[in-house]
Amino acid sequence: MIKMETYYPVAIFCYNRPNHLKKTLESIQRNDETVHTKAYFFIDGARNDQDKIKINKTKEVINSSNIFKEKIIISRDKNFGMQKNVISGITDVLLENEAVIVVEDDLKFSKYYLNFMNKALKFYKPYQNVWQINAWSYPSYVSFGKKTKISNQMSSWGMGLYKDKWEFFAKDELKLTNKIEKKDDEYKKKFNFENGYPWLREIEMNEEGRISTFSCFWYQCIFINNGVTVFPGKSLVFNTGFDGSGVHSGARDVHGKKIFEGEINDFKIPTSFNKLFKLNARIFYFFFSVKDYFNYHKTKISSISNFSSFIRSKLK
Repeated sequence: MIKMETYYPVAIFCYNRPNHLKKTLESIQRNDETVHTKAYFFIDGARNDQDKIKINKTKEVINSSNIFKEKIIISRDKNFGMQKNVISGITDVLLENEAVIVVEDDLKFSKYYLNFMNKALKFYKPYQNVWQINAWSYPSYVSFGKKTKISNQMSSWGMGLYKDKWEFFAKDELKLTNKIEKKDDEYKKKFNFENGYPWLREIEMNEEGRISTFSCFWYQCIFINNGVTVFPGKSLVFNTGFDGSGVHSGARDVHGKKIFEGEINDFKIPTSFNKLFKLNARIFYFFFSVKDYFNYHKTKISSISNFSSFIRSKLK
């Protein structure tokens, strides 16, 4: 059993969704660790007058909440966008702290979320190959226990980050550029988790100005530096933002909503990947891709040859 001697700070990123934020805070309040935790709230600035109204309501939610040991509120004087708001916020918090727990305003947590994150961040700190602690985990298609799993994938939902690893990213002037495009096809395939998830396409969409996200670039940094991440065997969070309210998430949900309401104390040494966990992830991303195909390419469904080609590309 790992003793809880350190309570790492929480960085909460908000914008114009006060109702989502309220539910996030209600779920995290169920964690006993909140009364020992310092929270930083980063509120992005408004894009228009309608945003100002919603942002003011967001501030009301924050001001009325007293669940944390201490709270620091940072209100942006202009619209940073999600990418800049999150990257600069994490960087600022890690100037004063050795690790941080990152929360967005559309997440719902297990009552053991902070328990796990604090213990995992402490346990894995000496291991130089571990870059991130994840809170979300894949729906279980293959049976495995709640023991932590070592992976070359990541999820930004409620993640825990270390100062020394984040500095690789924060200090890199080229961090928001595509460093994978000139690599060979095999490298790109591994980066895309054996073509399971379109990480490279997400980077390209950022460069095209179609979206403004950060997790693909952070994952790129982890991948290039041969880092690994830690997953709980059971998910401790789900994302409520797939209701059309998010800037980038849209109205869809393929990630599952089941949260594990139990304590996780079994931590795997990060020396090798779990084969069953990797297989489970491959199954998840296959179903993820198929569901996305049906969601966004309905006109192509009438073409059996197109759909068959798509399936073959995912099974290569």
